Amino acid sequence: MTEKTINVLYIEDDIEVIASMNFFLNMSFKKVYLCNNGKEALNTFIQYKDDIHLIITELDIPTLNGIEMIKKIKEIKDDIPIFIVSAQIDLIEETKKLGVKKFFKKPVLDIFEIKNTINKYL
Repeated sequence: MTEKTINVLYIEDDIEVIASMNFFLNMSFKKVYLCNNGKEALNTFIQYKDDIHLIITELDIPTLNGIEMIKKIKEIKDDIPIFIVSAQIDLIEETKKLGVKKFFKKPVLDIFEIKNTINKYL
């Protein structure tokens, strides 16, 4: 699978982070489903689960935190690759237990590190 055939579900509630990451993601992938809270992301995933190839999410998001959202998504589609971009480094071990592929600590200074890591899992 090449990057331009990949659809991404991206969850973030910080407007500044959304602006920079969304531009990067739209340049790198076919389609980006953008959500700013956990419930919206879960509902989007349920609706488009066959069209979404990977997930990039913050953990500290409103309505349904990232950990709970990941658990619910994994119940639906256990093999979906999930990547975390968060400052909540105290949750790294918990995310590993949930099968998260990689945890990127905010602030991410090299956005291409995310892209190169994702490419390893495509």
